[in-house]
Amino acid sequence: MTQSFPAQHAAAVNAIPLRAKRAIWLFIAYWLVQLGVGLVGGVGAGMYAAFTFSSAEAIDAFINDVALFPLTLAAILAAGAVVFAIVRSSFPGRIRDGAFAPMGWTPAPVAYAILAAILGGGLAFGYLNFGIVISPPSPTQDFGPIATAAAAATAGDGITWAALVWAAILLLAAPIEEFLFRGAMLTGFTRSFGTVAASVIVTVLFVGSHLFETNFYYPAILSIALMAVLTLIARLWTGSLVAPICIHGAYNLVIVVEAFQ
Repeated sequence: MTQSFPAQHAAAVNAIPLRAKRAIWLFIAYWLVQLGVGLVGGVGAGMYAAFTFSSAEAIDAFINDVALFPLTLAAILAAGAVVFAIVRSSFPGRIRDGAFAPMGWTPAPVAYAILAAILGGGLAFGYLNFGIVISPPSPTQDFGPIATAAAAATAGDGITWAALVWAAILLLAAPIEEFLFRGAMLTGFTRSFGTVAASVIVTVLFVGSHLFETNFYYPAILSIALMAVLTLIARLWTGSLVAPICIHGAYNLVIVVEAFQ
């Protein structure tokens, strides 16, 4: 049912302004929800495995090879839903009427989307075929649990369910993270500190939030940093989240395709 004008006006008046403080809370909430879902799910998976399997190897295999990917997917989706709900309290109008337009939730020319996808895919291709080749990981280089499990899931013959869930994680992460970082957070920080400071803060937080999975492997960090800069430029240049999502999505898609080779 469509709201009357007085109801719409009241919702707008009661909206919580999206500024730096709220942008920080969005960032914290996004990772806390993922951590919470992961911890609760991990404890549940561990208890189930302990009662189901008799050997430590079987328990470890269940947690890392069976439970890890769906739990991670659930955590990302839950965190995205929480971010969306918080943002709605700042922009309570109808989305189709442009409630999210200040955050870049607007259309963009198809040419921009195509160019963005080419840039994102090209960056990932360069990382996989040049960055890793020029500076390959050392034999002692470790990565985060998701990256390690993803490598194991795609190392065998055929496409397993774990590999498909990992691919879904990467592909869903692109629109969710762009909505958070280049959408809501960039808008909030810009309103408080201006575009330049907001751009630096959002980029640093984005790269920093990926350090754990890359475990400071610098070609990966550099590639993610370049992707963050490209998505930021695309957001500022077009005023829309379409191009950043295409860059991020194409980057992750090339990573997925390469993993299945």
